[in-house]
Amino acid sequence: MKIVLCCMLIIMLCGCQSNNKETGIFSLEENSSNDSYDITGDDLADNIIYVTNSNEYDIYTGIDITINDETITLETLDPCYDIVVSVIQLSNNCFLWVNGTGDNGDDPYQCLYQYKDNHLENVLQFDEMISPYGFHITTKATDVSDNEITICQSCISASLGRIVYNDTYVYEDNAFTRKNTTVPISSITYSNENEYGTIKNDIIGYKDASLSQELETIKAGTIANPTGLDFDEDHLSIEITTKDNSTYWVKGSSEFDEENLIFEESYYAG
Repeated sequence: MKIVLCCMLIIMLCGCQSNNKETGIFSLEENSSNDSYDITGDDLADNIIYVTNSNEYDIYTGIDITINDETITLETLDPCYDIVVSVIQLSNNCFLWVNGTGDNGDDPYQCLYQYKDNHLENVLQFDEMISPYGFHITTKATDVSDNEITICQSCISASLGRIVYNDTYVYEDNAFTRKNTTVPISSITYSNENEYGTIKNDIIGYKDASLSQELETIKAGTIANPTGLDFDEDHLSIEITTKDNSTYWVKGSSEFDEENLIFEESYYAG
Protein backbone atom coordinates (compact mmCIF):
# COMPACT_ATOMS: atom_id res chain seq x y z
CA MET A 1 0.00 0.00 0.00
CA LYS A 2 2.82 2.42 0.91
CA ILE A 3 4.53 1.69 -2.40
CA VAL A 4 1.33 2.49 -4.31
CA LEU A 5 0.86 5.79 -2.45
CA CYS A 6 4.46 6.77 -3.10
CA CYS A 7 4.08 6.05 -6.80
CA MET A 8 0.88 8.09 -6.97
CA LEU A 9 2.58 10.99 -5.20
CA ILE A 10 5.50 10.93 -7.65
CA ILE A 11 3.11 10.89 -10.60
CA MET A 12 1.16 13.85 -9.18
CA LEU A 13 4.31 15.88 -8.57
CA CYS A 14 5.70 15.14 -12.01
CA GLY A 15 2.39 16.07 -13.55
CA CYS A 16 2.56 19.51 -11.91
CA GLN A 17 6.05 20.32 -13.10
CA SER A 18 6.62 22.70 -15.96
CA ASN A 19 6.21 20.73 -19.19
CA ASN A 20 8.21 23.08 -21.42
CA LYS A 21 11.89 23.54 -20.60
CA GLU A 22 12.80 23.81 -24.27
CA THR A 23 14.79 26.99 -24.87
CA GLY A 24 13.17 29.45 -27.25
CA ILE A 25 10.80 32.36 -27.76
CA PHE A 26 7.13 31.46 -27.34
CA SER A 27 4.36 33.98 -28.09
CA LEU A 28 1.38 33.97 -25.75
CA GLU A 29 -2.17 34.45 -26.96
CA GLU A 30 -4.03 37.33 -25.33
CA ASN A 31 -6.86 36.48 -22.94
CA SER A 32 -5.99 32.80 -23.17
CA SER A 33 -4.68 30.56 -20.42
CA ASN A 34 -1.06 29.48 -20.94
CA ASP A 35 0.08 26.75 -18.57
CA SER A 36 3.25 25.37 -20.18
CA TYR A 37 5.89 27.55 -18.52
CA ASP A 38 7.46 27.99 -15.10
CA ILE A 39 7.67 31.76 -14.79
CA THR A 40 7.83 31.78 -10.97
CA GLY A 41 10.89 29.53 -10.77
CA ASP A 42 9.44 26.87 -8.48
CA ASP A 43 9.70 24.03 -11.04
CA LEU A 44 5.91 23.95 -11.42
CA ALA A 45 3.91 25.00 -14.46
CA ASP A 46 2.24 28.39 -13.98
CA ASN A 47 -1.03 29.66 -15.36
CA ILE A 48 -0.33 32.88 -17.31
CA ILE A 49 -3.00 35.13 -18.85
CA TYR A 50 -2.54 38.64 -20.17
CA VAL A 51 -5.09 41.26 -21.22
CA THR A 52 -4.34 44.61 -22.87
CA ASN A 53 -5.89 47.85 -21.59
CA SER A 54 -6.84 50.66 -23.95
CA ASN A 55 -8.47 54.10 -23.87
CA GLU A 56 -11.41 55.46 -25.86
CA TYR A 57 -9.14 55.98 -28.87
CA ASP A 58 -8.11 52.29 -28.95
CA ILE A 59 -4.60 53.22 -27.86
CA TYR A 60 -3.09 50.74 -25.43
CA THR A 61 -2.30 52.13 -21.99
CA GLY A 62 -0.89 48.97 -20.46
CA ILE A 63 -1.43 45.29 -19.83
CA ASP A 64 -2.67 43.13 -16.98
CA ILE A 65 -0.68 39.93 -16.57
CA THR A 66 -2.23 37.30 -14.30
CA ILE A 67 0.08 34.62 -12.92
CA ASN A 68 -1.64 31.94 -10.85
CA ASP A 69 -4.62 34.24 -10.05
CA GLU A 70 -2.39 37.18 -9.09
CA THR A 71 -2.72 40.17 -11.47
CA ILE A 72 0.16 42.55 -12.16
CA THR A 73 -0.36 45.73 -14.21
CA LEU A 74 2.38 47.05 -16.49
CA GLU A 75 1.60 50.53 -17.75
CA THR A 76 3.11 52.16 -20.82
CA LEU A 77 4.34 55.74 -20.71
CA ASP A 78 3.98 56.29 -24.47
CA PRO A 79 1.15 55.63 -26.97
CA CYS A 80 1.10 52.02 -28.04
CA TYR A 81 -0.89 50.44 -30.87
CA ASP A 82 0.11 46.83 -30.46
CA ILE A 83 1.45 44.70 -27.59
CA VAL A 84 2.78 41.16 -27.79
CA VAL A 85 3.80 39.15 -24.74
CA SER A 86 6.18 36.20 -25.13
CA VAL A 87 7.93 33.74 -22.88
CA ILE A 88 11.69 33.58 -23.32
CA GLN A 89 12.89 30.27 -21.97
CA LEU A 90 16.60 29.98 -21.28
CA SER A 91 18.23 26.75 -20.15
CA ASN A 92 17.44 27.34 -16.47
CA ASN A 93 15.38 30.53 -16.32
CA CYS A 94 12.13 31.82 -17.74
CA PHE A 95 11.31 35.46 -18.55
CA LEU A 96 8.45 37.51 -20.01
CA TRP A 97 9.26 39.71 -22.98
CA VAL A 98 6.82 42.58 -23.54
CA ASN A 99 7.07 44.01 -27.06
CA GLY A 100 5.00 47.08 -27.97
CA THR A 101 4.60 49.13 -31.14
CA GLY A 102 4.06 52.88 -30.94
CA ASP A 103 4.62 55.96 -33.10
CA ASN A 104 7.32 55.52 -35.77
CA GLY A 105 7.51 51.85 -34.84
CA ASP A 106 9.03 52.71 -31.43
CA ASP A 107 8.73 50.11 -28.69
CA PRO A 108 7.65 51.83 -25.43
CA TYR A 109 8.41 48.72 -23.37
CA GLN A 110 11.61 47.06 -24.69
CA CYS A 111 11.70 45.12 -21.43
CA LEU A 112 12.45 41.63 -20.26
CA TYR A 113 10.70 40.83 -16.99
CA GLN A 114 11.43 38.24 -14.34
CA TYR A 115 8.96 37.17 -11.67
CA LYS A 116 10.35 38.00 -8.21
CA ASP A 117 8.58 38.30 -4.86
CA ASN A 118 5.09 38.50 -6.33
CA HIS A 119 5.91 41.17 -8.91
CA LEU A 120 7.49 41.43 -12.35
CA GLU A 121 10.93 43.04 -12.23
CA ASN A 122 12.49 44.68 -15.26
CA VAL A 123 15.78 42.79 -15.51
CA LEU A 124 16.82 43.88 -19.01
CA GLN A 125 16.10 47.18 -20.74
CA PHE A 126 17.04 46.49 -24.34
CA ASP A 127 17.40 50.14 -25.40
CA GLU A 128 19.45 51.29 -22.42
CA MET A 129 22.90 51.13 -24.02
CA ILE A 130 22.06 52.62 -27.42
CA SER A 131 19.64 55.36 -26.30
CA PRO A 132 22.37 58.02 -25.78
CA TYR A 133 23.28 57.67 -29.47
CA GLY A 134 19.98 57.00 -31.20
CA PHE A 135 16.20 57.35 -31.16
CA HIS A 136 13.20 55.55 -32.72
CA ILE A 137 14.62 52.35 -31.25
CA THR A 138 12.96 49.01 -31.93
CA THR A 139 14.02 45.61 -30.62
CA LYS A 140 13.11 42.08 -31.66
CA ALA A 141 14.33 38.99 -29.87
CA THR A 142 15.33 36.63 -32.67
CA ASP A 143 17.08 33.64 -31.11
CA VAL A 144 17.69 31.88 -27.80
CA SER A 145 20.47 29.40 -27.11
CA ASP A 146 21.33 28.04 -23.67
CA ASN A 147 21.61 31.23 -21.58
CA GLU A 148 21.94 33.69 -24.47
CA ILE A 149 19.39 35.96 -26.14
CA THR A 150 20.13 37.42 -29.57
CA ILE A 151 18.26 40.54 -30.63
CA CYS A 152 17.89 42.53 -33.83
CA GLN A 153 17.79 46.23 -33.01
CA SER A 154 17.29 49.29 -35.17
CA CYS A 155 17.55 52.99 -34.46
CA ILE A 156 18.20 56.34 -36.04
CA SER A 157 21.70 57.15 -34.84
CA ALA A 158 23.29 60.56 -34.61
CA SER A 159 26.24 59.46 -36.75
CA LEU A 160 24.64 57.15 -39.33
CA GLY A 161 20.89 57.69 -39.55
CA ARG A 162 18.81 54.50 -39.72
CA ILE A 163 20.84 51.35 -39.00
CA VAL A 164 20.08 47.75 -38.06
CA TYR A 165 22.42 45.59 -36.00
CA ASN A 166 22.47 42.42 -33.92
CA ASP A 167 23.39 42.10 -30.26
CA THR A 168 23.59 39.22 -27.78
CA TYR A 169 22.93 39.15 -24.04
CA VAL A 170 24.15 36.45 -21.66
CA TYR A 171 22.43 35.54 -18.38
CA GLU A 172 25.04 34.69 -15.73
CA ASP A 173 25.11 35.11 -11.95
CA ASN A 174 21.47 36.27 -11.93
CA ALA A 175 22.09 39.17 -14.31
CA PHE A 176 22.22 39.97 -18.03
CA THR A 177 25.36 41.34 -19.65
CA ARG A 178 26.21 41.95 -23.29
CA LYS A 179 28.31 39.18 -24.79
CA ASN A 180 30.41 41.71 -26.71
CA THR A 181 30.57 45.49 -26.83
CA THR A 182 31.28 45.17 -30.57
CA VAL A 183 28.31 44.22 -32.75
CA PRO A 184 27.90 43.87 -36.53
CA ILE A 185 25.79 46.31 -38.54
CA SER A 186 23.53 44.37 -40.88
CA SER A 187 22.10 47.31 -42.83
CA ILE A 188 22.04 51.09 -43.19
CA THR A 189 19.45 53.21 -44.98
CA TYR A 190 20.79 55.60 -47.62
CA SER A 191 18.71 58.25 -49.36
CA ASN A 192 19.72 56.95 -52.79
CA GLU A 193 19.43 53.25 -51.81
CA ASN A 194 22.94 52.60 -53.10
CA GLU A 195 25.03 49.70 -51.85
CA TYR A 196 27.74 52.02 -50.53
CA GLY A 197 27.83 55.46 -48.97
CA THR A 198 30.15 58.42 -49.46
CA ILE A 199 32.20 59.86 -46.59
CA LYS A 200 30.94 63.42 -46.16
CA ASN A 201 33.93 65.10 -44.49
CA ASP A 202 37.54 64.19 -43.72
CA ILE A 203 37.55 62.03 -40.62
CA ILE A 204 40.32 60.46 -38.55
CA GLY A 205 40.56 56.68 -38.89
CA TYR A 206 41.82 54.66 -35.92
CA LYS A 207 43.29 51.17 -35.62
CA ASP A 208 40.65 49.76 -33.26
CA ALA A 209 37.56 50.63 -31.25
CA SER A 210 39.59 52.12 -28.40
CA LEU A 211 40.43 55.03 -30.74
CA SER A 212 43.86 55.22 -29.15
CA GLN A 213 46.01 54.85 -32.26
CA GLU A 214 45.47 56.96 -35.38
CA LEU A 215 46.03 55.32 -38.74
CA GLU A 216 45.25 58.04 -41.27
CA THR A 217 42.62 60.51 -42.34
CA ILE A 218 39.76 59.04 -44.34
CA LYS A 219 39.19 61.58 -47.07
CA ALA A 220 35.84 63.07 -48.00
CA GLY A 221 34.44 61.30 -51.03
CA THR A 222 35.73 57.86 -49.96
CA ILE A 223 33.27 55.10 -50.85
CA ALA A 224 32.59 52.97 -47.78
CA ASN A 225 30.06 51.42 -45.41
CA PRO A 226 29.71 51.17 -41.64
CA THR A 227 30.21 47.52 -40.67
CA GLY A 228 30.24 47.50 -36.87
CA LEU A 229 29.54 49.36 -33.65
CA ASP A 230 31.38 49.30 -30.36
CA PHE A 231 29.41 51.02 -27.62
CA ASP A 232 28.38 51.22 -24.01
CA GLU A 233 26.97 54.05 -21.90
CA ASP A 234 30.28 55.95 -22.13
CA HIS A 235 31.41 55.71 -25.74
CA LEU A 236 30.50 54.90 -29.34
CA SER A 237 33.02 53.81 -31.97
CA ILE A 238 32.05 52.93 -35.54
CA GLU A 239 33.84 50.50 -37.82
CA ILE A 240 34.17 51.76 -41.39
CA THR A 241 35.07 49.44 -44.27
CA THR A 242 35.93 51.07 -47.59
CA LYS A 243 35.01 49.64 -50.96
CA ASP A 244 38.63 48.50 -51.40
CA ASN A 245 38.39 46.61 -48.04
CA SER A 246 40.42 48.95 -45.85
CA THR A 247 39.06 48.98 -42.29
CA TYR A 248 39.12 51.84 -39.78
CA TRP A 249 37.39 52.83 -36.58
CA VAL A 250 35.99 56.34 -36.16
CA LYS A 251 34.46 58.24 -33.27
CA GLY A 252 30.65 58.30 -33.12
CA SER A 253 28.51 61.17 -31.89
CA SER A 254 25.55 61.53 -29.54
CA GLU A 255 24.60 64.98 -30.89
CA PHE A 256 21.90 65.06 -33.55
CA ASP A 257 23.20 67.53 -36.08
CA GLU A 258 23.40 66.79 -39.80
CA GLU A 259 27.04 67.86 -39.69
CA ASN A 260 27.67 64.79 -37.53
CA LEU A 261 26.38 62.38 -40.17
CA ILE A 262 29.38 60.47 -41.51
CA PHE A 263 27.89 59.64 -44.92
CA GLU A 264 26.45 62.06 -47.47
CA GLU A 265 23.51 59.73 -48.10
CA SER A 266 22.49 59.29 -44.44
CA TYR A 267 19.54 61.18 -42.97
CA TYR A 268 17.48 61.42 -39.77
CA ALA A 269 13.91 60.97 -41.02
CA GLY A 270 12.18 57.76 -39.95
